[in-house]
Amino acid sequence: MYRDPAEPAIKFGCVIINIANDFSFFPSGRTKQDGPNSGERFREGFLIPAIINNKNVIVELDGTLGLASSFLEEAFQNIFNEYDANIELVTSDQSLVLEITKYMMSRRIKNVY
Repeated sequence: MYRDPAEPAIKFGCVIINIANDFSFFPSGRTKQDGPNSGERFREGFLIPAIINNKNVIVELDGTLGLASSFLEEAFQNIFNEYDANIELVTSDQSLVLEITKYMMSRRIKNVY
């Protein structure tokens, strides 16, 4: 079945975003000024619309040439503080899950002190 790459897949009531297939094989950079594959562009063009349209989002991280910390931080920073969402991270590298979770909850953790 053909699926337009600009439209994330929907399966079992979840939006599935595969970064390598739906966004970029080489995601890098923090802001749009850093290039077309930046974390800001991913967050604004893929992650936030998926959250707004469907609270359950699966983000598949495997298959890229790499995931820079600057990309991950910008893409996922403070998501849980700004949106009521259920985000599942799928990857064979569990250290990425820990890193992204830290970014998603960064403001919440800072406000504890």
